[in-house]
Amino acid sequence: MNDVQQLADNLADRLNRSIEIDDCSLRPLALTEQYGDLDDVRVQAILRRHSTPEVFDHAFSLDIAHATGPVRYPPDSALKTLARVCIPLRAHGELQGYLWLIDSPPLTDSDITVAVETATDIADLLHHYAQATANAIEREAQTVSAVLTLPTHVEPSIDLVREQPLLSFAESLTVISTRLHLGQDAAEPLHHRAVRSAAYEVGYARPLGHSLLGHTEDTIQLIAGSDIHPDRLRPFRHALAKAAERRGWVLYGTGIGGAASD
Repeated sequence: MNDVQQLADNLADRLNRSIEIDDCSLRPLALTEQYGDLDDVRVQAILRRHSTPEVFDHAFSLDIAHATGPVRYPPDSALKTLARVCIPLRAHGELQGYLWLIDSPPLTDSDITVAVETATDIADLLHHYAQATANAIEREAQTVSAVLTLPTHVEPSIDLVREQPLLSFAESLTVISTRLHLGQDAAEPLHHRAVRSAAYEVGYARPLGHSLLGHTEDTIQLIAGSDIHPDRLRPFRHALAKAAERRGWVLYGTGIGGAASD
């Protein structure tokens, strides 16, 4: 993400105001040096690295997920927020995230034009990163599927083991499997593509380098080393619960298998 940070820093210098780049879930990807006015929401974004439910609701109250151009937010006294401009980051027809600018003092039309140009470049970069991440997670999902669907008397192929050191079984492994179910007011149907999208979304929260992430049409699975402290798995479970909640899905069962050694 260094290229995204550099573009954000350059834009902040040109406009003399701070810039925040968020992913589609309002999780900060890049934050610049703080110029000028600052409010509680920006401070909390820096400290928490995620948005509170109140800020999340406020941000999506103007339907930025479907906007195709800059969206202006007035100040909100209840949340103690300054005026803002949000520029949705779109590339190849897909939403990649959001660029936020504090609109105090008010941005000029030329300022917004410059910001939109930078937003286009950032969206292209995020699309590239997303494709690379999706490919990596899909390879992981294929590996997890192969391992978990093999008959008990068949060992994983040597190629699988070589590609994933975790599957050398030098240490015991734990499988966490979470079943998904449609809620009464589901905003998104439950099918392979939708579950795959949710798996991509929560991939950042797992213990990177010490786990493998997989999915089926209604299940998200995680293979992790048994030596991983439960606290390191808590962010993954929280992120998965939030991703399901936003789609109107219900986590209808989470099973943690005993440690496996083969």
